[in-house]
Amino acid sequence: MAIASAPARAQGFDVKWPAFKAAPLDVVVTVPALKGLIEPLTPEGSTVTMLMKPGRSEHSYEFSAPDIAALTKADVVFLVGLELELRVEDALARKQNVARRVVNFGEALGLKQSEGHEHHDHAPGEVCNHGGDWVDQHLWLDPVLVEQILPKLRDAVRESLLVKAAWNDEVEKQLNARYDMMLKIVQEVHSEWAKKLEPFKGMAIVTHHDAFSRPASRYGLTVAAVIRPGQASETTARDIANAVKAIREQKASAVFIEPQFDGSVAERIAKRANVRIGQLDPVGDGDWFRMMRRNLHELSSKLRAEKDVAPLPADPDAKKSDK
Repeated sequence: MAIASAPARAQGFDVKWPAFKAAPLDVVVTVPALKGLIEPLTPEGSTVTMLMKPGRSEHSYEFSAPDIAALTKADVVFLVGLELELRVEDALARKQNVARRVVNFGEALGLKQSEGHEHHDHAPGEVCNHGGDWVDQHLWLDPVLVEQILPKLRDAVRESLLVKAAWNDEVEKQLNARYDMMLKIVQEVHSEWAKKLEPFKGMAIVTHHDAFSRPASRYGLTVAAVIRPGQASETTARDIANAVKAIREQKASAVFIEPQFDGSVAERIAKRANVRIGQLDPVGDGDWFRMMRRNLHELSSKLRAEKDVAPLPADPDAKKSDK
């Protein structure tokens, strides 16, 4: 199900984006979190369509015929790559368009999926246990990697406007102003994560699935275990026992569920191991900044004594943005 939306501000950051008046663009992204990375770089009036519906797992989602059709009219397509959206990649290859710009996050960073992994989409209920060389697809959860993809997104917008004969010195100036502000905010997100997680370096956590290895590695945490070792598999009694064992051996402080999955198993594990339970969202609702802010608050609050935790400030635009 494709979901289109209008531009939103960077939640948690008091941002007023500079004016950007040019020909509007039709942009398609696969994972909701990607929307928040490219939307500020598009002209006013542009449409950003999310193919994956928020609240759905990024691994079990099956792209529909309308999703694929949305690609045909897009000026810019932004996807993760690394075999996460093979049907989308196949459709783009079959229906090439010289006017369309495609930004593949993984390819842009020079990353490739392990050749030993069988190439296929993960269907609902399919067990897919990744090997040790598996490349974590959740690139958008690492602010440093996000910073590296921003120039590619800016260039895709510029090239699309050139195709539309809508490029001039003033448009270039406005796009660069948006880009500079976006870059600054992403760097602030990285700095905030580094600062707030510094006291917890070396601590272990348990996550619902293997989505958070990149931020854990970036900021000095250890993922002791994942509750769903296979992206779409059901958690077994052995998985539960292994998770409890890992928590005790590595002195993990918390178990984190995800809104895309039933949290009952995670709650059982947390209760058996006598640790806190929190929630981390790997895909978000289309606002990358808000997603990162909430995830950071969950991590920092569950890794220290509850009495020391300050509540997350109310988001004045949350109700409006969630509609």
